[in-house]
Amino acid sequence: VMASALSVFFIRVGALSGNLLFGYLIDEHCTALIILLAVQLL
Repeated sequence: VMASALSVFFIRVGALSGNLLFGYLIDEHCTALIILLAVQLL
């Protein structure tokens, strides 16, 4: 039970930090991120 709870905790922390980092990069007009997203849409 403890290992399961710990893994869920780290997954949520990772998702939160990923979302914050993604928003920060978009706010700073990171061209590499925008190009990467554009290439994935093709």
